Amino acid sequence: MEFIEQFDQTIFQLVSSWSCPFADRIFTFFSAIGDFGLIWLFFIFCVLFSRKYRYYGVTALVALALSMVVVHLLLKPGFARPRPFELYEGLELLIAPPFGSSFPSGHAASSFAVASCLFAANRKLGGYALVIAAIISLSRIYLFVHFPSDVLAGAVIGALCALLMLVVKKFTLNRIPRLR
Repeated sequence: MEFIEQFDQTIFQLVSSWSCPFADRIFTFFSAIGDFGLIWLFFIFCVLFSRKYRYYGVTALVALALSMVVVHLLLKPGFARPRPFELYEGLELLIAPPFGSSFPSGHAASSFAVASCLFAANRKLGGYALVIAAIISLSRIYLFVHFPSDVLAGAVIGALCALLMLVVKKFTLNRIPRLR
C-alpha cells in the first residue's frame, strides 16, 4: 500500500507542476467530454453507420456498458476510496465535485474500453481514440478528482472489458447473420 501512495504522490507532484490557465482549460474540457461517456457514444454512433466496422461499434458499446457496470456497480461501492480533494486541504477544484468514490476511475475505464475496441477496428482511428482516452484520464488526475492509481486501474479495467468483448465477438461473429 505504501508503494501505491508513493506512486500517487509522485505523479500528483509532476502533474500539479503543469498548472497554468491554459492547462486548466484543456483538462477541464477533456474531463467534460468524458462525462457519461458522451464522446465515446458519439464515436460509437459514427462507427455503427459503417458496414465494415459496425460489429466493432456494437462491441465497443457493450464494452462501454460492461466497464460502467464493473466500475460503478461492483468496484466503487466496495472500495469506497475518498477522492483526493476530500483528503488534501487547500485543493481548489476547477469542476463540480463528482459524486461517488474515487477507485477506480470511471472516465478512464469507459475511455479505454471504447478506444481499445476502436483500435482493434482501425489502427489510425483507434490511435487517435487512445490519445483522447489518455488525455481524459490524465485530466482526472490534474483536476484532483482521482488518484493516479485510480486512473491506472480504470484504464486496465476498460482495456480488459474491450478485450473480453473482442474475444466474444471473434467467437460469435460467424454465428450471427450479417445485417445488409
